[in-house]
Amino acid sequence: FRGFMFTPLLIGTGSVVLFATTLLFFLKRREQRGAPTLYMDALNDIIEEKHEHALEKLKRTVKADTDNIMAYIYLGDMFRKLNLPIRASKIHRNLLVRDHLQSGQLTLILHRLILDYRLAGLPAQAIEVAERLIQLNKHDLEVKRLLLSLYEEKEDWDKAFFHRQSLNRWIKKKDQDILALYR
Repeated sequence: FRGFMFTPLLIGTGSVVLFATTLLFFLKRREQRGAPTLYMDALNDIIEEKHEHALEKLKRTVKADTDNIMAYIYLGDMFRKLNLPIRASKIHRNLLVRDHLQSGQLTLILHRLILDYRLAGLPAQAIEVAERLIQLNKHDLEVKRLLLSLYEEKEDWDKAFFHRQSLNRWIKKKDQDILALYR
């Protein structure tokens, strides 16, 4: 008789555990399925320049899907657009410690980090990241121009001269008049 009472209790407990596990599984899947919709809504808000709305949706997106690198990149961008470059740089910098970043993602993160540091008034850090980015892709004309402008902003005329000269060789342009301004 005792074994008979124990079996329904065991079956009942097992059913409750199975039900709870199944419920948690489907709730988690529903939460993850909601993340792409939320992410798409955030991108739409970015296009419509509703930065505060986009920021909130991106925060919820990365909370639900911590592997969404692009959501983190855009989240940092929103902080920069809202004139919070230190928070933006923290997000972008933290992405750099992730394993298995694709080269395109790494390039994008480094580029965004340059913009964060520039807005934060940290030209030395921006230059350091720009030089790292150029090492990754020596043919990136946009980054070469950005690095040149950073040296000009910092009024480091010797390095600006060098980078202007290098850039001119790269684009096959002679700017002797502009180069003379650096000396």
